[in-house]
Amino acid sequence: MNQSSSNPPPLYFDNRSLVFLFSLSSLIFALYYPVMGAGFMSDDQLYISNNDALKNLQLENLLDIIYGSTNTYEYLPLRDLSYWIDIQLFGMDTFGYHAHNIIIYLFCIIAVYTCSHLFFTLFFSKHADFSKRFAYLNCLLFALHPAHIESVAWISGRKELLSGLFSILALLFYLSLLRRDSKPALHFIASFLCYTLAILSKASVIALPIFMALLGFVYYCREHAPRSTALFKSLVTILPFILLAALDYYVIVNLDYEKAPRFDPALAPHSIFERGTERFFLILGTLFRITIWPVNLRLHYDVYASNYLLVTYCCALFISAGAIAGFTLLIKRNAVLLLGPVFFILLALPYLQLAPFLTWSLASERFLFLPLLGITTTLCAALIILKPKVAITIVGILAICFAVLTIDRTKDWRSTESLLKTNIQKTQHFYAKYLYIKIILIPQDKFQEAVDIVNTIDDQQIKQLYTHYIALQKIRAKQRSWMPLDPFVDASSKLQNELKSWTSQPIFYDIPKFAIYSAIVSDINNVYRYTIQLHNDNPHLTYNYALFLSKARLDKEAVTQFTKAIDSNKLPPFLLSKAWNNLGLSHKNLSDFDSAIKAYNQAIQSSQNEWKAAYNLANIYRLLKDEQKLRQSLVIFKTRAASASITTERISQLMAEFD
Repeated sequence: MNQSSSNPPPLYFDNRSLVFLFSLSSLIFALYYPVMGAGFMSDDQLYISNNDALKNLQLENLLDIIYGSTNTYEYLPLRDLSYWIDIQLFGMDTFGYHAHNIIIYLFCIIAVYTCSHLFFTLFFSKHADFSKRFAYLNCLLFALHPAHIESVAWISGRKELLSGLFSILALLFYLSLLRRDSKPALHFIASFLCYTLAILSKASVIALPIFMALLGFVYYCREHAPRSTALFKSLVTILPFILLAALDYYVIVNLDYEKAPRFDPALAPHSIFERGTERFFLILGTLFRITIWPVNLRLHYDVYASNYLLVTYCCALFISAGAIAGFTLLIKRNAVLLLGPVFFILLALPYLQLAPFLTWSLASERFLFLPLLGITTTLCAALIILKPKVAITIVGILAICFAVLTIDRTKDWRSTESLLKTNIQKTQHFYAKYLYIKIILIPQDKFQEAVDIVNTIDDQQIKQLYTHYIALQKIRAKQRSWMPLDPFVDASSKLQNELKSWTSQPIFYDIPKFAIYSAIVSDINNVYRYTIQLHNDNPHLTYNYALFLSKARLDKEAVTQFTKAIDSNKLPPFLLSKAWNNLGLSHKNLSDFDSAIKAYNQAIQSSQNEWKAAYNLANIYRLLKDEQKLRQSLVIFKTRAASASITTERISQLMAEFD
C-alpha cells in the first residue's frame, strides 16, 4: 500500500453517518439518564464535595491546579480543572456533573467512529469501501459495552473519560500524520497536545506511545521502506511522546504525587512480590473476562476467587497468545489484524501490578475504558469479512444484550446504598462487605444486620476482625461523655491486638487484606479522635491513642499524643516510663535520634524497673557507633532487667544481639 499526499482525506461524516451518530448518542443518553440523579459517591466526596481547596479556588489562582495543591492524592490537573468548572456552573448539584460525564462520553464515541474510519482506510486499503461499515460496528460495540458504566455513571470516572477521549484523538491525529494529509506539522502538534492532555487526565495511558510506534512501523514498512528505516522513522516520530511519558512517570513516582501505599519487600519473608507473575495473569484474565462476558458487573473482583481461577487463567492465556501472535504478525508480515490484543495488554499494563504499588482494587471495570477498544476493533475487523447481513445480525444481537445489561446495571448506580448492596450480593469479597457495613449499616445503627453479614464470611480471621470492629463502632455510637471508658478500652484493645497479629503473618502482605488493615486502622483513628473529644482530660486515653498510632507506624502523630499524655502530669510512674520509652521508639522511627535518646533517658529516670528503654538506648548507640555509651547502656540494661525479674536466659539472649 502506498498512500500519497495527493490522496483526498476520507469523508468521515455524511448524512447517513450523522444520523447514525445522533441516534446512537440519543440511545446512550437514554440508557444513562437514570444515573443523573445519583449523588456524590465514595471518591467523589474526596475529590469534590469535601475538597475545600478546590471549592474555594478563585479564578486568579487557577494555576494552583497545575501545581497539585488542590489534590494531594493524585496529580490529574485536567480532571481537577473539569471539576472546578462544574463547581462554578452547578455548585454541589450532581445532575450537572453527571451530564458532563455523559457529554464527554458522547465525544469519545464520535472520536472512536472517526479514528476507526481512518484506521481501516489506512491499513485495509484494499477493502476501503467497508471503512464506514467497520466504523459503525466498532463505534456501536464500544459505545454500548456495559464495562463503561462505571466510568460514565461515577463522577470520579471522569479521569477515564478525559484520558480516553484525548488518547483516541491523539491516535486520530497520529494516523492523519501517517497518511500525510495537508499540514503534517499541525497533525503532529495536535497529536502531541492531545496525548499531553490525556496523560494529565490519567497516567495509565503512559504506554500509548508504544502502540503508536508500532502503527508507524507497520505503515512505513508498507510504504516499502526497509525495516531498519521504518523502525527509525517510527521511533523518531514518537520520541517526544516517549519523553513525555517518562517525565510523567518520574513526577508520579519520584515526586510523591502517587499516594498509593508502597511495600518494602525486606519486611516480608513471603512478600506479595514473589507472586507477581501469578497476580499479573489473574488481573489480566479478570479484565479480559469482564470484556468478553460483562455479566454480574460489580465494584470488587477478587482475582483469587477459586470458582473463577481456571476461567481467569484461560482468559489470560488466550489474550496473551493473541497479543504474541499479533506482535509476531506485525513484525514479520506487517499485518494488523491481531493488533487489538496488543493494544489491550499495552493499555492495561499499568493496572497489572508489576510495579511495587497497589490500589484498593486489583481489577475494576473502569480500567477497561481504553483497552476495550482493542478488542472491539479486532472483533469488527473479523466480522467485516462476513456477509453484511451476518455481520449486522451478530453486532445487533451483541448490542441488544449490552443495552439490556446497561439498563440493569445503571439501576445500581442510582445511590450508594443500592450500589454497595448489589455489590455484596454479587461477590463474597470481604472488602465489599466491609464497605457496605461501614458506609451504609453503621451510620444507620444497624449493628445486628452488620453482624449477620459478617457471619456469612468463611475466612475466620476476617470474621473475627470484623466482629471486633462492629463492637467498637457500636460502643462509639452509644458513647457519651459521662459514660465509663472501660468498654471502649476493652473493645479497642481487642481490635488492635487482632490487627497486630496480622503483621506477624505472611498473609498480611496479601493485597486485599492489606487494604482491610489500612481501612480499619483509619477507622480506629477516627474513633479515638471522637472519644478523646468526649474525654479530653483523660491521659490514659491519650496514651492508648498514642500507642495505637505508634503500632500503626503513624509516628508523627504518635509523638504528638505521647507528648500530650506526658505533659498532663497525670500518668502514674509505671505508665510514665512506658510513655517516655514509646515516645523514644517513635522518634527513632522518624530517625530523630537525639530526641529518641532524651526520651529513653527520661524513661530510665522515671522508673527503677524500666529496662526496655535501656535496651532501646543501647540500640541507638549501636547505630551511632558510640561504643562507650553503648557499654554504659548495656550495664543499665542488665541491672534493670535483673531487678525486673527477667530470666538470665532472656537477658543473655538479648545481650547476644550486641556481640
